[in-house]
Amino acid sequence: MSSPSEAFAGRMYCIDHNRLTCSVCLHSINSVEGFIPTPDSDPRFPCPESAHSVEPVFEYFKPTISSCGYHSGLSPQQRQMYKADDREPQLAFNKVAGKFIDCKQCGLTYYMQGGLGYADIHPSHVSADGKRYVVTTVEPSKFERQLDRLLCDVHFWFGHDNPKLNSNYECAVRPDYGTVDWNIDNAQISAIVQLFQLIECRVIPYRRKLIEDNIYTNSEYFAGQSWRFQLVVCTMLSQDTLDLLLRVHKLKYSKSRKAFVERNALGIISKKYPMTEERRHQIVYFLRMVKYLANEYGIQVFWYRVEPSETFLAARKAFMDEPSQMPRVSSGEIFQEYQRGVDLDPNEARYVVEGDLLEGDSMDALSAHEGFGAVEQPGGGLDDHDYFSSHPDTFHFN
Repeated sequence: MSSPSEAFAGRMYCIDHNRLTCSVCLHSINSVEGFIPTPDSDPRFPCPESAHSVEPVFEYFKPTISSCGYHSGLSPQQRQMYKADDREPQLAFNKVAGKFIDCKQCGLTYYMQGGLGYADIHPSHVSADGKRYVVTTVEPSKFERQLDRLLCDVHFWFGHDNPKLNSNYECAVRPDYGTVDWNIDNAQISAIVQLFQLIECRVIPYRRKLIEDNIYTNSEYFAGQSWRFQLVVCTMLSQDTLDLLLRVHKLKYSKSRKAFVERNALGIISKKYPMTEERRHQIVYFLRMVKYLANEYGIQVFWYRVEPSETFLAARKAFMDEPSQMPRVSSGEIFQEYQRGVDLDPNEARYVVEGDLLEGDSMDALSAHEGFGAVEQPGGGLDDHDYFSSHPDTFHFN
């Protein structure tokens, strides 16, 4: 970093709160070794991108006592001790609240945890826990069989009026040996992988520029934290499929069994989750993208399952009514068991053969998928009626 000016000549404190560092106003002035670089004229204190890296999470989204801010004033030791505490505090007024904030200025949908606060303040949108939650909905609108592929048209919703980000894509997957719903879920997993790529190539640059146009800081770390967000994906995947996706990162893949396997404390295989080649392919790319967003960009992904929309149900019905070109199976119950896990037969070997187990996201022995991918379709800026008919206006937690 070049030498800063001798005397600080900028705005020291944020206007609204009179703070040196304020995540709401996107203002942060810092000093090192007696120097205070001026944001308008001096280089910022540098920070490597790796400083923002976080551990990936595979969790359903729900407000916790900690994320709503009830632990913020405790000591670090106490915050760690009570991290898993989910007991609601005894309040004489409305309990833990949460709702959507559709920002008309940036066109993104945010989730605000806790009571009324700063999450609706553009462009910071910071919630009670000091983080921001960008909400997106994945809505399939059409399924179509072709001889060598299954096509899925899907809408990605980011806000009620955001033609820059709201998008339509056509995703292609291989026809699979499974039920209709098994194939539909394959297509939806592929669509979610495409969503992650859209987050990287459009949403992240969009948020980054939005913040750079409004931030006032001499710290590269503060600037980097200010555009980052937690991603909440609203999906219409079946419950069994989503449960498996959030569990499979803990499992290994057995090449001999063609299944993800679960091992007990002794390392002995106790349960297996049989996979078709196509389903394994989609899961591997799903895992790799979730980890990539966390490691490369510091973005953690959370999940909220919404009931299928009328658009989705109509697409599924039309798909069911088409003359079948998909491989047949004898029973759909088999594939439900696959996703919930199958206990090993007493006569089945439970030991681990050397070299048989792969990491869950390993691409070893993965089938090739040349010619299968996603293509953007025209008409991304869909109207508000379509958006609000598919996008929930509030979260409901058990």
